[in-house]
Order: sequence, then structure tokens, then C-alpha cells
Amino acid sequence: MKKLILLVAMMSLIISCNKSSTNNDPVDNVREAAKEASLQEKTFRGDCQAKPVNEIVMGLLTLGEASVKSQRVQYRFAGANASRVTRLYASRDCSGAEAFSFEESGELRIHQDQKTADNSVFVDFDYRKVELTISSQAGLVIANKIGVCNMNDWNVNDRRDVTGTSEAISCYNIRVPRQEFNVYRIDNGNTLYFGTHDKSNAPESRPTSIKTELKYTAE
Repeated sequence: MKKLILLVAMMSLIISCNKSSTNNDPVDNVREAAKEASLQEKTFRGDCQAKPVNEIVMGLLTLGEASVKSQRVQYRFAGANASRVTRLYASRDCSGAEAFSFEESGELRIHQDQKTADNSVFVDFDYRKVELTISSQAGLVIANKIGVCNMNDWNVNDRRDVTGTSEAISCYNIRVPRQEFNVYRIDNGNTLYFGTHDKSNAPESRPTSIKTELKYTAE
């Protein structure tokens, strides 16, 4: 009996340590999708930014000439699942081939009954994994020169799980897994805004309004 209890405990620990970044519960996915149909199965793309949107990838955008110089962030929602992709470019205006990209994946929870004065809705993100993809030869040169995510043996089209080194300044610059407590509003079914914040990792620090100067448009 003691051996059985120990085995169950060990299995539970393994399962918790390998928690999937994807919610595959069909009931949960349908329930979450019904809360905001305007978000579902859409990719929302942000404007090109020459400066970091927040502390994420800050180190990569402040290096010398052999570095990325602009970024474009996009979100995608499907049921109870969400992804945040940061696309990085060697140009200053997101032109030319993408260098490389980070993709965070996890779950979201929308709180329909909790809103701010500007009618934005409470939303929680539970990001569990981040992966890096090398998209072009230009990206390969930069990635190996700076040792992005503490590795300098990258190849074009490599896609690696970098969750373990995500906090490094030469990587994602923020620890993953992470939670984000935010607010959002979607206007006209295709324009998405998030809250005025740099980092919100506790319910009590949730923004109280959206940031209208930074928008994401449905593709």
C-alpha cells in the first residue's frame, strides 16, 4: 500500500510538472468561446514597433547593429486557448524577412461580469510555454551572434522550447510560465485593445482602462 501511495504521488508530481500548454477539454473550450465570439478563431495583429511594447524582448531590441530593430505582436484565440507571438525584424519598420519569433501559449479566462468604467472586460492569461523559431538567414546570423536564449547553434527553421531560459535578457526577458491579469475591449468586431500596463502579474494590479494608442486588428 505504501508503494502504491508513493507511486501515485510521483505520477501526480510528474503530471503537474508537465502541464500542457493547451486546454483540450471540449466543454471548457465551448464555454469560453461563447463568452466573446468576436475573438474566436481570429489572429489580431499589432502595429510595427521600434521599441518594446513592454519588458518582453527588451534586451533584444536594444543591442547593436547586429540585432533586431523592430517587432510586431499578434494574438490568436481559440476556445479557452490563447497565443501571443512576437515577430522580430532586422529592419526598423518590420519590412523584409522576419528574423525570428517567440510564441507563448496557454489558456485564457474571460470574466464577462467584471468591467471597467470604459467598458473593458477582465481577462486572465495563463501562459505556460514559449517557443522560439528562426525564420530566415538574417535571423540565424543574429541569433547565433548574440547567443539568443543562451544557445548559438541555431539553424534556419529551428523551433525550440525556450521556456527554461525565457527570463534571460538575451531571450524573452520574462519568466514563463507566467500569469497576466489584464482588461480588453474589442470594437466593431475586429479591433482589439488591452490595458494600460507594462506587467500585470497579480489581480490587484490589473489595469483599470485600455490603452487606445496600441491596437490589434483582425487579419
